[in-house]
Amino acid sequence: MADVLAQARTWTWKVTVESTGEPWKDDCTLNLVAETYQLKRDTNIKRQGVNCALFGPIGIAASDTENREETYVFFEAARGGDGDHSGPIVEVYRLNKQGFKKLGEKELFEASYQRSGQAITSITGRVLFSFCSVCDGPEAGEPLDNINVPVRLTIGCGGLCIKPTLAKRERNALLAKFEERKQKAAENYHADADYQKFITNLEEEFHGLLGR
Repeated sequence: MADVLAQARTWTWKVTVESTGEPWKDDCTLNLVAETYQLKRDTNIKRQGVNCALFGPIGIAASDTENREETYVFFEAARGGDGDHSGPIVEVYRLNKQGFKKLGEKELFEASYQRSGQAITSITGRVLFSFCSVCDGPEAGEPLDNINVPVRLTIGCGGLCIKPTLAKRERNALLAKFEERKQKAAENYHADADYQKFITNLEEEFHGLLGR
């Protein structure tokens, strides 16, 4: 029998997160399960590398579209275990009678769900960029090495839209802080080719987000 880890209800569906077995073992299961009237739909949310292991709070939210023909499902949890885990990842799915379709996901700290009536219209939170490449968790590095970008997530863009919510002055300050930390990291690890590649990828992702 499956363990129910979290659940949400809308007018149309009851949606649950269900697991079986030992989370780190290959034969475990982790599914989103939706039921309405005589219909039942599910989708596998197990992940390669960490299997069914979740860390920290587990959250699920859902809201129907205006015509109730579709429902949006938001699943939130960190992947992995104590000492080796991601930050909280928000996964977004569209649900109808045919089943689930994943629209996208984003690692998002302090996620907050905005509603209009019963409908979830957007999610706000912060995206973390850390210069620590070997820390056990995303926020385990020195505070000065962690740069946070406030963002808003909405459904659209053919999936999930992610936009920073910074004023121009705030954006310029973050750009300057990132450049300062990048220079210090380059000086301290100039002989480490792998770390230099890590910094290059981090910079591309950071500027890619702020350029939106």
